[in-house]
Amino acid sequence: MNLHRWTSLYRGYDVTLRHNQLILVATVVGMSVGFLTAGPGLTSRLVAAAVAGAVVFLTGTLAKELNPDEPWGAFLAAVLAVPIMGLTTLSGAVPLFWLLVNVRFLNRTSGLPPKRADLLALLVLSAWLSWQVTPFFGILMGITLLLDNLLPDGRRIYAMIGMMSFLISAVWLAFAGHVATPLTFWTVAVLLAITAGFIPVILSTYRLQAVDDVVGAPLHPARVQAGQVLALGSGLFLATWLGESGIVLLLGLWAALLATLTYHLFAGRRRQSATLR
Repeated sequence: MNLHRWTSLYRGYDVTLRHNQLILVATVVGMSVGFLTAGPGLTSRLVAAAVAGAVVFLTGTLAKELNPDEPWGAFLAAVLAVPIMGLTTLSGAVPLFWLLVNVRFLNRTSGLPPKRADLLALLVLSAWLSWQVTPFFGILMGITLLLDNLLPDGRRIYAMIGMMSFLISAVWLAFAGHVATPLTFWTVAVLLAITAGFIPVILSTYRLQAVDDVVGAPLHPARVQAGQVLALGSGLFLATWLGESGIVLLLGLWAALLATLTYHLFAGRRRQSATLR
C-alpha cells in the first residue's frame, strides 16, 4: 500500500537495518516497563504500555530527523527514553508526535512536499493541543508554516495560514492570562548545556550525505537545519513559558537532543582518530 498517495509525512521503517531493529527492542523494553510499573487494572497497564512504547519509539524516530547522517544516535535516544517515559502520559506522547511531523513538514526527508491533507491534519492536531494543553502549540504551528515559506520550494500560502495561526493563538493566550513559570537554576543549566552542545550539530549540517526516501536525492541542508532549529526552539519555548510541565511535554525531545549531540561528538572523535591513522 502506497501511503504517499495520502500523505508526504510518512516514512517507511526498514527493519533490516540494525539500528532500527534495536530501536524496536528498546520500544518493547519500554512497553514492558510501562506495563509492570503502571497502577492496578489490566486496562491501565495496557494504556501505560502503549504510551511508554510510543514515547520510546517517537524519541528514536525524532532523533533520526535531527541528524539524518548519523542514524545510530537514534538508538541511543530510544535507550535514554526508557528511564524517563514514566514521567510522561498520553499528553506527552501526542506533543512528541506533533513535533515529529512538524519537523518532517520542514525537512522533507520523505522527498515529497507536504500535501493539503498533511497541512489540514497538522492544523487540526495543533488546534486540539492548543485547546487541551496550551495555545503555544498554535503559535509554534504558525512558526513552522512561516519557516517553510522562507525555505527553498516553500509556498506563499503557508505564510498566510501560519500568520493566522500565530495571531489567533497569541490572542487566545493573552486572554487566557498565562503566567510564566520559573525554572530552577540547575534545570536551566542542564537545558542550556544541551542547547549549547546541539548548536554544533546544526552548524555541521550544511553538508549532508543522507538522501530522501522517494527520489533518492540529497536532503536540502537548509531544510534539515530548519527542522533542527524548530525542534530545539519548541523545547526551549515551552520550557521557558510552562516551566517543568513544558519540559515534561517534550521530554522525548530532550532525550533525542542529548543522544544526538553525544553520538555526534563520539562519531566526530572516531572519524578524527581514523584520519590520524
